[in-house]
Amino acid sequence: MTAKVRDLAASLTTKINILVERQQLTEETLAQTRSERDALAARVAQLETEVKALKNDLHFASLATTLAHSPQKVADTRALLASLIRDIDRCIADIKAC
Repeated sequence: MTAKVRDLAASLTTKINILVERQQLTEETLAQTRSERDALAARVAQLETEVKALKNDLHFASLATTLAHSPQKVADTRALLASLIRDIDRCIADIKAC
């Protein structure tokens, strides 16, 4: 009878150790997955910002083309709009810094 109890205790100890190892592995995998998720979320936010900026560039380029009919006027208008945008961005940065 005592041998059966020892065998059962040893079996339970082995199974508990296996479960603890699996839990640790699962926790490590979960932490890694969360880290990857956070990195991907940051990348998505960066890409959304880039898409927004490119859409604005496209809008201003089409606006410049509409305003000017000659290639030189288009280039001048784009340069003017780019300069204005930089000035606005600089002002926004100054306001945020305050």
